[in-house]
Amino acid sequence: MPLIDGSWTPGIRTSREFVRWGSRARISPSIAYFLVDPLSRRMSRPAFALLVLAPLAGLLLGLAPEAQAQQASEMSSEDQTRREVRVDLGGGWGIPIRNVDLQGETVQNVEPLDVNMTSGPHAYVGVGFVRTIAENFALGARVRGQATRLRAKVDACNNGLTCRQPDGLQWAATVEGRIIITAPDWVNPYLLIGLGVVQTTVDAVTVQGVQNPRLPETITFAEASVVDAGGNIGLGASLPLTDRLYLDTEFRVTGALPGGKENAVSILPFTAGLSYGF
Repeated sequence: MPLIDGSWTPGIRTSREFVRWGSRARISPSIAYFLVDPLSRRMSRPAFALLVLAPLAGLLLGLAPEAQAQQASEMSSEDQTRREVRVDLGGGWGIPIRNVDLQGETVQNVEPLDVNMTSGPHAYVGVGFVRTIAENFALGARVRGQATRLRAKVDACNNGLTCRQPDGLQWAATVEGRIIITAPDWVNPYLLIGLGVVQTTVDAVTVQGVQNPRLPETITFAEASVVDAGGNIGLGASLPLTDRLYLDTEFRVTGALPGGKENAVSILPFTAGLSYGF
């Protein structure tokens, strides 16, 4: 049986004949022998095709894992440099750690009125970005606005005097930086530090029933409003709920910087909220 169509290899039935014919046709003997050798062993055409295609298939299969590994490496590299904008919203409870002294408004030579600040609800909103710079490490920055409704108590009003308990409010706007550890998949702890401006306001108080003959029966103490440079420092943790949604819990100290103005109140807010990344 001829190896190739007999129209151009007439009479060639063995490998030696094919090699001799290849020499006349200027074909390398080794190539001619390789082409005809499967026939000399009576190998069928499907078997011969399998013999030829098997190495090629093995090569392709061998390249597939390498391509997958390269794709995974590219995805890992992309994850390591992931950047996203985050919007934060949440609230909690703020505990003040300093009292306020109100100065007399209608009477100048009266002692300041001591107002004990008590805890109240806290709310915040922020926007910023987080950038992953290593496998287990990320940096974040955001602008945050927060407010705490402060309640107050005047001890003098319980000693035979009549007055209304004042309310207070502290708001702050800060620019914060965060150092985030992303190693655990289920929680990302972070350290935060921020600087900005803070304002504390306490309502005026009118005291009635003063029993001092040198003082009027009714004394009004002026409202306190202090604007000062402020900041915050604290610890927090982000718990990934989905690929883009996070539950944030924080404990921080926020308020005026050390050595700030008189009546500048510092607060310890405990908060929880949600952040969404774009």
